[in-house]
Amino acid sequence: AIHTRRIVVRWTRDRARAHTPARFPDDLFPALQALLNAAPALDVLELHLAGHPPHFDLAQILARVSFRLRRLALSGMPEVNGLENVLREQPTLRDLYLGGDTARHALALTPNDLAQLGSFRGDARVAASVLPGRPVTVLALSNGEEPSEALLRACACTARPIRRLDPSGLAVTPTQLLSISKH
Repeated sequence: AIHTRRIVVRWTRDRARAHTPARFPDDLFPALQALLNAAPALDVLELHLAGHPPHFDLAQILARVSFRLRRLALSGMPEVNGLENVLREQPTLRDLYLGGDTARHALALTPNDLAQLGSFRGDARVAASVLPGRPVTVLALSNGEEPSEALLRACACTARPIRRLDPSGLAVTPTQLLSISKH
């Protein structure tokens, strides 16, 4: 694992059983933590854990890791505890994807956090708290809700102009697209 640069975990569910809670092996998270601790060259981490794993503490799983990520993608889990701390510990992060309920509220980051972030995909409320002052040029908004004008203005306050905008995760009308394009 010492030379591993990319780890992708996709825990999927059978659609017929989507209404029942997912069952995760008891040793899944300790095993994941051990794997991550043994991968100092890791630069891409994607965790897609359908079924909302109970007691998922990303900060605890990533405690004492030595790698510096370039890309972090999280989805399928409830709002992640300690997400801000995890992001602070990854100064080289360039691509951030926060899907589903992983992050649905503004993140409390300092201006020095995520200084190299170039692309963001996630909820508009989270984007409005992450993007200002950062060199993000690629933005994909999701969550299905129409973002307010204030959120769009905040998303437009990046250190570099947004060059690619993907609103396909939103339920938008042509009038709303026009509003988005103004920012």
